[in-house]
Amino acid sequence: MPRTYQKRLGARAYRNYSEELLERPVTAVAEGRMTLHATSEKFNILYGTVFNKYHRKFIKKPEAQGLS
Repeated sequence: MPRTYQKRLGARAYRNYSEELLERPVTAVAEGRMTLHATSEKFNILYGTVFNKYHRKFIKKPEAQGLS
């Protein structure tokens, strides 16, 4: 019989942003129109999320997804 896992009470909930929603603040920073901090406030996206997307951190690689 397989185990049925349940989330613990108070477990952290993560937000899922679409690629299109993240692309707008990153292009604004890349073009020099806004800072990372200003884009996070304007687009209501966490600063760390915009930072990671701009600096290309934690990008899913094809081999990590089982496509190799």
